[in-house]
Amino acid sequence: MYINFGKFFQRPDLDKLYVGYDFWENRVTAGSYFPFSNPNLEPEKTTQYEVGLTHQLEDNLAFTVGAYYKDIQDLVQIHTLDSVNSAIRTYSVFDNIDYGTVKGLDVSMTMRRTHHVRLDLKYTLSYATGTGSYAQTGYVINWSNPKGTPKTTNPLAYDQRHNFTGIFDMRMGRQEGPRF
Repeated sequence: MYINFGKFFQRPDLDKLYVGYDFWENRVTAGSYFPFSNPNLEPEKTTQYEVGLTHQLEDNLAFTVGAYYKDIQDLVQIHTLDSVNSAIRTYSVFDNIDYGTVKGLDVSMTMRRTHHVRLDLKYTLSYATGTGSYAQTGYVINWSNPKGTPKTTNPLAYDQRHNFTGIFDMRMGRQEGPRF
């Protein structure tokens, strides 16, 4: 049996934190929509839990089952703000406003090399939901509706409900393989 717990932090991409003044001036005078970088972005925070069981069924065969849950907070997303004392009414910046959860189950069977053959089979059932898959998810919504991004959870871009993986490895020594 195994139990894992982890708390992870990841800094935002540098282009979401900083941008040069020349680029910034070009975006403002061009009249096009572009969210501004935000040097006050916090790191994205992830808390992960995992519990599982590994059991040896035979001398060369092992079975593993594990369940996991991952809570992701402060994901970077575009946020539209009202301007104070400026000719520009609203502007958009990157901010830590998105979140997500990933939960799932892993089942695997591993056979050690027996008579030149090794086998790994794995099945994963996973659900990844959240308010945004990446920092530009709300780009079109903020551009067309600056009053705010709707905050409903949906499947994320990397949501894979069912994933099957199989590895079949066959190795021969010298003079043992097929002859051509």
